[in-house]
Amino acid sequence: MQIWFKLAWREIRNNHKFSAFFVLNLAIGLVGFLALNSFNSSIQSHLGRNAKGILTADIAVNATRLFTEEELRTISKSLEPIDQSRQISFVSMSASGVNSRLSQIIAVDAGFPLYGELELQEKGIIGPSEVAQALKEQVIWVYPDLLTSLDLKLGDSLQIGTQMFKIADVVLQDPGTSFSTFGVASRIYMSYEQVQNTGLTTVGKSRVFHRQYYKLAPGIDEELAAEKLQKDLDELGEEAYSLRVQTPAGASQQVGRALGYLNDYLGMVSLVALFLAGLGAAYLFRDYLHSRFQEIAILMSLGAARRSTYLLLLSQILILGGMAVIVSALASLALLQILPHLVSDFLPLGFQQEMPWASLAVAMVLGTIGSLIFCLPVLTSIHRVQPIALLRDTSREFSRGNTWKLKLVSYLPGLLVYGGLTIWVAGFKRGGLFLLLFMGALLVLALLAWLLFKVCGHLSNRQKPVFKIALRSLNRNRVAAISCFLSMSLGTLLINLIPQLQQGLVEELERPDDSRVPTFFVFDIQEEQISGLTEVVTQEGFALESLSPLVRARLSMVNGEIYQGQDRDDVVRDENRERRRRSRTYNLSYLSADQANLGIVEGKPLSGSYDFMGDQPVQVSLEKEFASWREWRVGDRLTFDIAGIPIEAQVANLRKVEWTTFQPDFFIVMQPGALEDAPKVFLASIRNVPPEKRLSLQNSIVRAYPNISVIDVTRILARAFEIIDQVSFAINFMAYLAILAGLVVLYSIARQEVQSRVWEMNLLKTLGARFPLVMRIVQTEFGLLALFAAASGLLLSLVFSFIISWVVFENLWRINWWSNAVTLMAVVALSVVTASLAAHRTLRQKPLALLRTV
Repeated sequence: MQIWFKLAWREIRNNHKFSAFFVLNLAIGLVGFLALNSFNSSIQSHLGRNAKGILTADIAVNATRLFTEEELRTISKSLEPIDQSRQISFVSMSASGVNSRLSQIIAVDAGFPLYGELELQEKGIIGPSEVAQALKEQVIWVYPDLLTSLDLKLGDSLQIGTQMFKIADVVLQDPGTSFSTFGVASRIYMSYEQVQNTGLTTVGKSRVFHRQYYKLAPGIDEELAAEKLQKDLDELGEEAYSLRVQTPAGASQQVGRALGYLNDYLGMVSLVALFLAGLGAAYLFRDYLHSRFQEIAILMSLGAARRSTYLLLLSQILILGGMAVIVSALASLALLQILPHLVSDFLPLGFQQEMPWASLAVAMVLGTIGSLIFCLPVLTSIHRVQPIALLRDTSREFSRGNTWKLKLVSYLPGLLVYGGLTIWVAGFKRGGLFLLLFMGALLVLALLAWLLFKVCGHLSNRQKPVFKIALRSLNRNRVAAISCFLSMSLGTLLINLIPQLQQGLVEELERPDDSRVPTFFVFDIQEEQISGLTEVVTQEGFALESLSPLVRARLSMVNGEIYQGQDRDDVVRDENRERRRRSRTYNLSYLSADQANLGIVEGKPLSGSYDFMGDQPVQVSLEKEFASWREWRVGDRLTFDIAGIPIEAQVANLRKVEWTTFQPDFFIVMQPGALEDAPKVFLASIRNVPPEKRLSLQNSIVRAYPNISVIDVTRILARAFEIIDQVSFAINFMAYLAILAGLVVLYSIARQEVQSRVWEMNLLKTLGARFPLVMRIVQTEFGLLALFAAASGLLLSLVFSFIISWVVFENLWRINWWSNAVTLMAVVALSVVTASLAAHRTLRQKPLALLRTV
């Protein structure tokens, strides 16, 4: 075995150009995969280590109302905790002087946090005892962005509700906040006792979330304890069904969900780059093997067994694969320093990237065994070829060395490994769908390339010499041309897909129909405050529009059967959709007949006002996607519990809602006359407020009604666009790796094609063709190839983006002409430059030198 590795190493050194390209090509394919695998492992490792710190407890119980004494006794009896804490949180306005800002108020008691620590600017890292002591007086801790936006400093006062609070410290790190804030509502910490004085926790003033945190005795399994607690709470009756039991595993999973989806997509893009790298490796090895036929024949003629020949070749591939892993690992370490900046808004606070040994092991397997699998179809080409045939060095014998059965079997390991990797990276459903779409795209592009290059042969008859030779070359060398075509078209598809999707979404958000996007959303409006609020807004010169009631209701029955409610939180990510689908608490509303009957796609319009004295159920209209998600249809009967009163409703129609108009609308709209007497709050919108008057209007509302919250929609949109740009950049960054892998394939193929056609080039020079003319032929050939490939990739990206926009974004599709044009020109230009660099050295040689080397 040692001698074969020595011989293999000698071959690698003697063929350093082939070795360098093989290693570089494979390393480009591996670097994205290795970096993302390490990045994902770092995320999971961080969440695993900090799961209890994220939840700040062993078990938490959440509610949108006050806990009853019976519920608290049941929880304590079931868990037998050794420590506990409680928390209240809600969204409200905070004001200082002429400035105000939407904030998330978090009120904690003496036990917070049960796990983890708070890091403050002045006091440093503190635990539960210090938290209780520090928040004893009427002080608050704020996030740094609140100080910046309101132009405040430590020691200044901030109004929350009806009370003034002194800013005592700044929160630098919070165990209960695992990701960077989206920037809409900045967090403010205060004591549990002081929040009662704000007047904002009164029923109906704001939507308040109540949480109970529990620390269990050592050795108790949180999952089993949570399961037992859920059963005990269910026995209390329907009222307790709204309580949600949460474990550290569920909390960390929820935290990592958004980043998980992004990582899945980036992982699938990296798999495309890996595929292109495998394609390039196979092509490089094919030409290398073809050039070494005579040496292999001599080795076999001297008595070497066919198995020994295979061993020599396999040793080379293993060594080169190992070298590629080393290069990709070093590049991945550099990429891991960049990735956190690309997705900083999705990362847990305190996140540290690492490259675990498991990721390196996977990369080593892919680099070594994967290289063998990529090159297996080429290796089997000499399975039945005899040394005498190899000594002839004919390409016909190279292609005949296989039977169709052996050729088919040689591709199976690659397909199985690639399919397994896809499912491992993205899960069975998403991975399977990606594999299906990817193979479909490959098939479509390969057939399209075959037809294009076949047509090139016919078109060449009526062209000038340069185009004639270039077109005929594409027609005669279809295998190599199709390899380049697939590489460049797939890279173009990936690069253009996201900007194309982004274009329609951004245009719809920036310029909705009729320019009806509001400047402010106003919510938590009490019924008795409507007239006063309308007057305040009118005095500022604007109008309160789209005033809509909101009634909280609990779904108790569907078609006469008791609704089971949401599952526990400890479910895998693919099951979270089902858990949310079965949520039991909903926001209901009633609108005018004109509003409620807009966009009906199925069923009949709501008819008039509901008659309580009649025997018919209340008519209800559902948003079509919302109904489809829950598998509700026209005619289904839904029973809601509103303030203890059951109301039976029947689905009268399904309607399509244009959410991008940013006007208040609801998933569930009831017939007028059913909800007017129910406890409710209102929300509204204000349009066309110029930037210089926004702060004045917002402050006027907050001063008059501290409980009312105001959201600056323009600020949210600006922040949303920042997030979209960040995600797009991260995705395109991985797509650039794919196009880079494609360029390496193109470089390798261009170099090998020029060398294989050295007689043809020599003949052209002998007949008087100068270097610029011969180079122009090569540039034209690969320029046309890149043009065909880029145009096909762009076309396919338009088709895919249209389908995705239609299914996911309800046809928010616009053609991004600028992105298409730039991508097309860039791919063609890069391809021409790459081909020129690959062919330059060979074409520069004198005809006599070429004749001597052939």
